[in-house]
Amino acid sequence: MDEICSKVVDYYLGSDRFNGSRIKDSWDRSEIRSHIEAGIIEIVGPGIFPNPHIKPFSKIPIARQIAEYDSNADDCCLYPGRPILEEVVKDKDYEGRPYINTA
Repeated sequence: MDEICSKVVDYYLGSDRFNGSRIKDSWDRSEIRSHIEAGIIEIVGPGIFPNPHIKPFSKIPIARQIAEYDSNADDCCLYPGRPILEEVVKDKDYEGRPYINTA
């Protein structure tokens, strides 16, 4: 997992509400775009939902995410995609607390 993915996952899992991470100026924008295209990272922006810190939907089409990224990248938040979450999240770590991270 590269640095961008690692930072997005750490922020998401470290947040007490599974919030998205703002795009940092130092992050490679073309790398982020590649991750979105591959479904590794997902993006929510104001054109998808008014508060990009909340991911209200699953399975937002990749083409829609790319359009949002191209038009509103500075106002978007990144979320780990399913492939990353399946790799790093262990069910046993969240037994008995499916909606909040209180660790």
